[in-house]
Amino acid sequence: MRALENAGAGIARGVAAIEAAAGRIASRSAQSGAAGAASGDEITDTVTVSTSLAQVRANVAVARTAAETTKTLLDMFA
Repeated sequence: MRALENAGAGIARGVAAIEAAAGRIASRSAQSGAAGAASGDEITDTVTVSTSLAQVRANVAVARTAAETTKTLLDMFA
């Protein structure tokens, strides 16, 4: 089913974006040492983490719905 493929790809893209942004945040934190005012890049990466998390959640919901629909169709034809 195409919806499952698309959801899986969306989940993978979301996780990759979260990992990349979190890595950049961690790298900047390690370089700057003590906590200071957040830079524009750090804010952008924090927003990226939040929006990517929402993307992952949405794609999980799509995958769950597609799986339930497939199960229902299989039950109907069994």
